[in-house]
Amino acid sequence: MTDLFNVWSVAFKEASTLATHNIEVARTNFEEVNDTITAEKKAAIKSAAAHEKQK
Repeated sequence: MTDLFNVWSVAFKEASTLATHNIEVARTNFEEVNDTITAEKKAAIKSAAAHEKQK
């Protein structure tokens, strides 16, 4: 019975480690996408403002 518990314990620890890693990767990807979108929005606003000044 103890061996079975140990097998389940190891399996759950591995699943937890994998889930934590996947969450970290997803967070990093989200932050990169968010930073890119923010930078593009700022550039578009700056470009629109410069275009308005030329009028």
